[in-house]
Amino acid sequence: MESTISELIEDYGGLLSSMGEENIVALPLNLEDSHLIANMLLDRFISTPFDFGKGEFYQGVSLGTSTLKYCYPKTFRRLIELASGALVYSKKHGKGRVSIFGDK
Repeated sequence: MESTISELIEDYGGLLSSMGEENIVALPLNLEDSHLIANMLLDRFISTPFDFGKGEFYQGVSLGTSTLKYCYPKTFRRLIELASGALVYSKKHGKGRVSIFGDK
C-alpha cells in the first residue's frame, strides 16, 4: 500500500507516515486538489488486486482530508486531528468514502 500511495502522490506531495492500514500524506495544495488526489487514491485501491499468497483481494478504502484556514495558527497537531476525524468519519460511514474536515 505504501508504494502505491507514494507512486500516486509523488508529483504532489509526500508520504509522512506509514502505519500499516493508516497512512498520513502531505499535499501542499489547495483542498479541492487534495480532494481530487484522494479520489485518485480511492479509485486505484478499489481497482487494484492484491495477492498475499492466499488469492487476490481488493482493498477497501476510507479517506479523510483536512485543511487549516490561513487565519488560524497552522499547527501540524491540529491538521492531524482534523485528518484523523475525517478518516474516522469515513470509516464509520462505509468504505469507498472521502471525507473533508477543516476549521471553520
